[in-house]
Amino acid sequence: MLLNRLALTLALVNVLAASVSRAEVGVQWDVTFPQSVVDYSAVTGVVADPGGGAAVLGPSAPDPITGATSPVVFKIGADGAFLWSRIVMPGTTMFDQADAGAIDNLGNLYVAANVDTTWNGKTVLMKYSVDGLDGWPSPIVIDGPVPGYNDYPRGIATDGERVWVVMASYGPKTGWDYLTHCYDANGVLLWKRRLSSQKAVNSLDEPAGIVVLPAGKAWVTGKVASANGKSDIATIVYDDLGQTEFIRVFDGVGGGFDEAADIRSNSQGTVAIAGMSQTLGVNRSIVLAYDGNGSLLWKSLDGPEQSTSLAQHLAVNSAGSVAVGSIDALPVAGMPSPAFHAITRYFDASGNLLWSSSPFGSPVGAHANHRGVEMFSTGALIDANTIPLFDVALSLRSPFGSPVQVISTLAGESTVRTASTADGQVAYAAMSSYLPAVGIRVMRFGE
Repeated sequence: MLLNRLALTLALVNVLAASVSRAEVGVQWDVTFPQSVVDYSAVTGVVADPGGGAAVLGPSAPDPITGATSPVVFKIGADGAFLWSRIVMPGTTMFDQADAGAIDNLGNLYVAANVDTTWNGKTVLMKYSVDGLDGWPSPIVIDGPVPGYNDYPRGIATDGERVWVVMASYGPKTGWDYLTHCYDANGVLLWKRRLSSQKAVNSLDEPAGIVVLPAGKAWVTGKVASANGKSDIATIVYDDLGQTEFIRVFDGVGGGFDEAADIRSNSQGTVAIAGMSQTLGVNRSIVLAYDGNGSLLWKSLDGPEQSTSLAQHLAVNSAGSVAVGSIDALPVAGMPSPAFHAITRYFDASGNLLWSSSPFGSPVGAHANHRGVEMFSTGALIDANTIPLFDVALSLRSPFGSPVQVISTLAGESTVRTASTADGQVAYAAMSSYLPAVGIRVMRFGE
């Protein structure tokens, strides 16, 4: 009896401690950088620095004569102060931009960018030191197996000793494929691998992202063409030498279109993948959770059974809980067709759905989009959404789904991206405006 009472007392203490911790989650700072400081036209990504601060990615403002943009990155400190800005490579088209970034434990920043995207898209990879100095003599330009065909970055990861970049790469014989390159910290290519379903000359095999687990295991996920002309979720895992350890293929009910949209991992080796699975002609959100050896821990098919649901982003914390942000097509009173609303779903480590948020969207049928979800170590989270016309809304939620703080729609901001540190202590949201003179807004959240 005494032991039972002691256990109950400890449990209550833990709950109270967690409640106090959750109550402390909030906005630590909110800074807007004018265009006179950062030459940006949009935000395409934000990267949390393990040592504090963040890097913001995007395209530069268009050249006044040619209209071309350049891939750019700027770094801010843990206190929100501007540190430095760099152009990865001068742009040549109106679509050149920095797309993905990763920061190692020493503060080195790796950036993957699109250049020359009108006719012959290339991936450009560059390294910067913590002080913004060039980490390599020049950027690495990746122009696929055959020059003249497109290669677009879809994700990047680093363990401090190596950096991996995955691309959607077009080949004249196989169509779109996964292309993964691995470099050492000095920019020397260690290995490169290509994954192709080879179902047709124009197969659409497209990666969605990459994570790297301890011991250098690189997980790459996306979609590959299936034999029936549809697609499956395909996840390939390479060891530290670039050899294939295994491939996991998910083919949903009915042989429809299945595709991955995001992949995340935690320090315990859990890997979570979110995307879409077409079931009997209806697109529904799918979540797949694996252990580090590739064994399926659980899967969940969610969303309205008779309407579209598309999982876009997810986060997984050290306890294995998973938060998934999706857009669901829901009916709107008085409107002839449904509108997309943003929904956040929260699963425990066993895949049990604990809660889903109320639909975020417009009562008049304007579409909403989910733009990012990040989890704190306590299980609290932030999720980011957008609705027309050009508004952003951020919500801080407890592990039970209740809003701790809602930062209401921020008129004028049209894009938002989020990121968090691996330990779940800090998260960032970066926003850009459809009014270029407004600049780039960055917010830091912490426990």
